[in-house]
Amino acid sequence: MNYFKYKFLIIVLILCFGCKMDNHGVTSEVIALTKGFGYQIKMDNKIVIQQKFIPVVAGNKPFCTKEDAEKTAKLVVSKITQKKGPTVTIEELENLEINFNCLHLQ
Repeated sequence: MNYFKYKFLIIVLILCFGCKMDNHGVTSEVIALTKGFGYQIKMDNKIVIQQKFIPVVAGNKPFCTKEDAEKTAKLVVSKITQKKGPTVTIEELENLEINFNCLHLQ
């Protein structure tokens, strides 16, 4: 299954689970990677999204800091609990002041 079909399937599953939930049970956790950070979104302690790279940024770049990963994960959790799709835009990342170029990770 290609990447875009996989993301679409995840989004549909999240929205379906969201319909059955009353906004409880959605959590996030920052994960440390070999270089940088990522995050997981969980619903009832089951991982539904594992994001090892900054979304919408070309090149599969991990988050530079734990704080950047955490801010983005919180945004995704907020969207899910508001019954919106979990997708993130470049504008939202810029508003969160996410660093896209980690010189210390190269």
